[in-house]
Amino acid sequence: MVATKAHSVIIVLGGDRKNDGNLTELSIQRLERGCELYKKGVSRKIFALGGHYSTYSPNSIYFPKTGAELRKEYLCQHGVPEEDVILVPDGRDTMLEAFASRKVL
Repeated sequence: MVATKAHSVIIVLGGDRKNDGNLTELSIQRLERGCELYKKGVSRKIFALGGHYSTYSPNSIYFPKTGAELRKEYLCQHGVPEEDVILVPDGRDTMLEAFASRKVL
């Protein structure tokens, strides 16, 4: 089966957060690439991922705002319309984010 633009989505993996709750440089680089792909018309929708915790480790930090919410704000500030960003506010690492994305898909 070949995916068409109507059936595709750009998935931007989290890339962690700093201890103060802000996005890491890796996360910002991923978001920038997601914006580029969106603006090139690769897909009409983009997933913003990330839950309330920094990671899955016992020392993880809980943040009131999900990583998905932070990433959506970034995407919208950089030209992606709000209605084209889909929140996936689950997962603490790549694998769990992949499972959460699959549920939404």
